[in-house]
Amino acid sequence: MTVTEKRLAEARHNERQARAQWFRTLDEFQSRATTRGIAGEAWDGIQDGIGAAGERIIASAKKRPGAIAAIGSAITLFVLRKRIAGAIQKRLDRRKETSPPRYPLKTTAMPAADPTPDLNPQPTMTEEA
Repeated sequence: MTVTEKRLAEARHNERQARAQWFRTLDEFQSRATTRGIAGEAWDGIQDGIGAAGERIIASAKKRPGAIAAIGSAITLFVLRKRIAGAIQKRLDRRKETSPPRYPLKTTAMPAADPTPDLNPQPTMTEEA
């Protein structure tokens, strides 16, 4: 084999390798460019992010359990505030219906006079002049 033939054989070999690499890259791109491939990669990214966030939350909860309990209680009370208020109101309404009044009103006669004072009194004339 002459030098030219060797160079030509080497060039053909390099061409076949480059073409094979090109087709592998093209196949990988086509498999990743499908809807399923894009969704799969997005889901993997979300899972990684959620896992990291979950680990941080658990670590902070272990450091400050009282603060986490207080925050959780506050969120729960905020979310359930209407239901809690409704239950308390229903309980109070039931108590009013079933129990006699704690301090019964006395039935004594009140004076018939108007309890509010007259703010514009009428002048009275006297004969002392």
